[in-house]
Amino acid sequence: MTINGCSSSLVNTKTDAIKAGFQSQLIQTKDFELFAFVKNDDINANKMVVYIEGDGHAWARRNVLSSDPTPRNPLSLKLAINDPGSFVLYLARPCQYLQKTKLADCSPRYWSTHRYSGSVVESINGAITKTKFQTSASSIEIIGYSGGGVIAMLVASMRDDVNRIITIAANIDHASWSEWHGVTQLDSSLTPMNILAKLQGIQQLHIWGGKDKIVPFKTQTSFIESSEKNTLFKYKLISGFTHECCWVEQWQEILQP
Repeated sequence: MTINGCSSSLVNTKTDAIKAGFQSQLIQTKDFELFAFVKNDDINANKMVVYIEGDGHAWARRNVLSSDPTPRNPLSLKLAINDPGSFVLYLARPCQYLQKTKLADCSPRYWSTHRYSGSVVESINGAITKTKFQTSASSIEIIGYSGGGVIAMLVASMRDDVNRIITIAANIDHASWSEWHGVTQLDSSLTPMNILAKLQGIQQLHIWGGKDKIVPFKTQTSFIESSEKNTLFKYKLISGFTHECCWVEQWQEILQP
């Protein structure tokens, strides 16, 4: 079901976010205007938790790009709503949630070949910095779902205030992931595989679902093997989970140490 071009799931989730104390914002960065939801229950909070959305509705069909990458099921926003933190930022990706007039000026390459490009990563990083300046937070935890996990890794490598990274169902080694799916490599995008050494001092937890057919666990073998010597690196494979199920329902439990 859709409502004025938006899925009922998206509309309901945005309503839930407002009920949970989040306020919507548009954050202007150098290259993009990013849609965000912010919950700030404590201006003296020491930590800001950042959720980065996945690739969204990037493809209409296997070989046909969508005309609008806004997620129909904004899973990262649902996770943010369920986060117990007092200072939580949800960031959409470039070109998501835009009005039609602005979307027309946003190139589809930013939800395809350039989805993890330098300008995209820098825009997310800039939005995080702008929001952090609103409070006294000294540290950041970055959580990324699916392609948002790729962005989370790349952003963390640019900062010195990130104390933890969590990725969910993320195609971190997107070269291996593209090869497995038999699709064109994202040659115009950055890859976390080249910056793993910069993340050595940051706690990391990477989680995949055992039944995920979109980002199968086996496509991330090289990433795991390249990271296992890092004592702050952990990963989990949750047997019954798919790419979308059942992260939201069990999120608070998953977040427990």
